[in-house]
Amino acid sequence: WNGLTPVEAAVLPVDGVSGATYSSRAVIDNVHVALQYYADRTSRPSLWSRIDGSAKSVCALIVALMAALLPLFVHDRRYRVVQQVLNAGVLGFWCGQFVNYTLLVNVAANGVDVFTNLTALVMLITAFLYPLFGRKGYYCANVCPLGSLQELVLHVNKRYRLTVSQRVATVLTWVRRVLWAVLMLLLWTGVSSAWMDYELFTAFFVTVAPTAVLTVGAAVLLLSVFTPRPYCHYLCPTGTLLRLAQYEP
Repeated sequence: WNGLTPVEAAVLPVDGVSGATYSSRAVIDNVHVALQYYADRTSRPSLWSRIDGSAKSVCALIVALMAALLPLFVHDRRYRVVQQVLNAGVLGFWCGQFVNYTLLVNVAANGVDVFTNLTALVMLITAFLYPLFGRKGYYCANVCPLGSLQELVLHVNKRYRLTVSQRVATVLTWVRRVLWAVLMLLLWTGVSSAWMDYELFTAFFVTVAPTAVLTVGAAVLLLSVFTPRPYCHYLCPTGTLLRLAQYEP
């Protein structure tokens, strides 16, 4: 193989092996493995070329960064409405970007590729790292597309609001906890993980979402006209996980 290029060496047949057959095969196999490793490394795209530069990805990243940073400094109602529209419209309906169990399980299994999904990284940081610096519930209140959509719907009705008593709120909170525990048991035991496909976030994929999800989504939005973020407060499994991670009830 001396003096040959990697491409030439990779296809060069060995025309004679004499005596020490096993060690000769070991040398040949090792050279081939090394050449393959070299070929894989040199053909791998650069970090910059791996960045998704499509218009959709860029818009999603800009909106996620706005949601992650601007509410820390801007406390204007009009801006908040604009941000909520962007969260629901761009992150939700257009790009389908949100923190849910499907994303969390995928990250746990495969990690997050910083260069191909910067938006997901920003959203995960706001969900799990911001609370460490005193910003508990920041993701749910300022970034989550579903939470934003529910708040937008609430603006439609400024007169008639449902009042939930403390006792009812306590019961509903325990319902959310029990539901989450059951879903976790199904996931951890391997009995079923299909319920992740029915988290309400999938309703943003209107054309392909299951009918049951769309029906529940419509009911939640109708209820959101009368009470703030009912899905977030009393059902959301991902929200329950985030609350537990932040030591919240």
